[in-house]
Amino acid sequence: QQPGAGARRPPRGVPPPPPPKAVPTVRGSAVVGQFIPPQPKGERVYPAPGIPVPSYWVEGSQYLSNKKNEFEIGEPVAIYRSEGSVKFATILTYKINNDQASYRYDLQVDAAGSRYEDRYPDSIFKIMYDIETEGVVLREETTTKGWF
Repeated sequence: QQPGAGARRPPRGVPPPPPPKAVPTVRGSAVVGQFIPPQPKGERVYPAPGIPVPSYWVEGSQYLSNKKNEFEIGEPVAIYRSEGSVKFATILTYKINNDQASYRYDLQVDAAGSRYEDRYPDSIFKIMYDIETEGVVLREETTTKGWF
């Protein structure tokens, strides 16, 4: 039997189906039983493209990369930028690869509308933090009084 013979391809002229919905980004869903530190106190915001991920976030806990990740259009993600930092981005579109089983994504990476195109899932970080309801604290409030 030929490789991929069991895979079904849509007939010519018929667009391929959209990717299945991504797993909801619920806080703590990255690794079952893995401790996720609480957010510090401070103003909570919804992350916009181009904003650096908070310094208290840990890769593999609040955000992680996996070649099997799937994303929805409009989903907030994180990505390495060319200067070496990890910043928030937003999924704009997707393309189905020739194998009909994997995807490439286009992202908006800053407030000016700059784009990264044709990114594979393993180069995009899935946010595993409930940013929809909890938001993200960018600047931590300090309540320290007295001498440091």
